[in-house]
Amino acid sequence: MADMTSEEVDAKLVANEARSDAQVAAILAKIDNLVARMEAMEQQMRDIIVSMNNLKKTVILTGISSVLAILFGTAGFNAALVNNMASAYQSGKETGQWQSDLRKQSEENRQWQTELRRQAEASDQKSVDMDKKLGEMQALLNSIKQERESGRR
Repeated sequence: MADMTSEEVDAKLVANEARSDAQVAAILAKIDNLVARMEAMEQQMRDIIVSMNNLKKTVILTGISSVLAILFGTAGFNAALVNNMASAYQSGKETGQWQSDLRKQSEENRQWQTELRRQAEASDQKSVDMDKKLGEMQALLNSIKQERESGRR
């Protein structure tokens, strides 16, 4: 090759330097673009983490709420069941008392019936006795009437 002059060498060096600068600038632009994209991805990751934390809170609160609802529902059902059982027991207890009172009243009624029958039989006997006495008195009256009639004549 032919010898190059210093101006040609300088021109080549300037051209090479310009190409190198352009390539470095392009690489720097790509790096800046990648850095910007990475920062955007980091922000998205932060947003996802915040969202996941909120989701965790929501899941935990929902679970706790469900457990509390089940507990309170079961407690309410048990309270209603115990109340109904106590009411049934009390009703049965009162029914037993009523039955006892009815038996007592029935026994008193039987005693009254027995007394009334006895009084009715005594009254019937008195009536029979009075009928006999009335019959005797009528017979005596008839005999007195006959004697009077026979004495008047």
